[in-house]
Amino acid sequence: ISSMIEQFIKTQHDHALLRYSEWIGKNVYWQEDENTKSGIVQSVSQKDQQIFLELDNGTTIKASLVVKVESK
Repeated sequence: ISSMIEQFIKTQHDHALLRYSEWIGKNVYWQEDENTKSGIVQSVSQKDQQIFLELDNGTTIKASLVVKVESK
C-alpha cells in the first residue's frame, strides 16, 4: 500500500512540475516587502516538496509566492 501512496505523491509532484513548467517564458509577479516584483521564468525545479522558479534575473522564488502570471 505505501508504495501506491508514494507513487501517487510522485505523480502529484510530476503534475505540479508540468503545470508550473507551462509558466516558462512568462512573466510572474510576487510580493516582497510590500513591493511587487516580476521576472521571466527560465526553469522550474522541485526541492523538499516545494516547486521553485528560476527567473531571468538570477532570482529563484517559490512558486507558491506568485500572485500573477502573464504572457509576454
